[in-house]
Amino acid sequence: MSGRLREIPGWAVAAVAAVVSLALVGAGQPAEPAPSSSGLARRPTPVFPEKAECATWLKPLPTHRKMGGVYHTVRVGRFDISGVSTRPSLDPPVGYAVARVPMSSGADGTIGAVLLAGQWLVPWNSVLDDATLKTWDESGVLKFDQHPDIGFTVRSAIDTRELSKSQTSSSYSCAVIADVTINGVTTEVFVPRVMLTLTRSEVRQEGETLKGDLLSIRARWKVRLSDFLDMKSGAPIVDANIEMTCSTVAPEFQSGEKSVPPDDSPASDAK
Repeated sequence: MSGRLREIPGWAVAAVAAVVSLALVGAGQPAEPAPSSSGLARRPTPVFPEKAECATWLKPLPTHRKMGGVYHTVRVGRFDISGVSTRPSLDPPVGYAVARVPMSSGADGTIGAVLLAGQWLVPWNSVLDDATLKTWDESGVLKFDQHPDIGFTVRSAIDTRELSKSQTSSSYSCAVIADVTINGVTTEVFVPRVMLTLTRSEVRQEGETLKGDLLSIRARWKVRLSDFLDMKSGAPIVDANIEMTCSTVAPEFQSGEKSVPPDDSPASDAK
């Protein structure tokens, strides 16, 4: 058998290698090399939706529209990142979550997934202060022109538990497995405790200005920047903390000055 293997011509070996390489590319393998200090396994870089013309919300992917109600980020109560030099106030992430209200819970309190998907983009120039952004860009640590955004993609939610439920709202806790994309590199993160609250539009509080059904999300997670960036002095561990409200009506149509198009209404995504 070994003799036969040695008889395989060189061009055949090269052809097989080429086919394997093309197969890996077709399977979504990321093109960017991982930093030498990376400690996590790489993930294929997700496909991110296009931003709407107003740039305040993402156009949901067709596969996500079919999964459940689409809730666009419309208000951020808290968004802070420790471990790097950030701007005094951070712009909220542009993106959406896909969620649904489960029918019932099991005997142990666990239920089917409430959070089904989600994608957000955060521009680096809305997070890092000017001095840090310039230093990282000029030193080659951050390829800002090629990868101007931080990406966050929800892959799955596990261990979902119902905390409270009424005719008008329901609250849940879950753990989330997600992909973080930075500098063209994607790795997996685990967010151990995410709090979700779904509220129907007809029970809006007095003075509330938001339209549509609402989904509030509270989450906190850590990201090791050495998994994405080559830094001589060592990359810090970033602690992200966010509280945000999402709605079935996108930010562009919240003020009432612009009507929602009947054929492409973000509100029509709610199931």
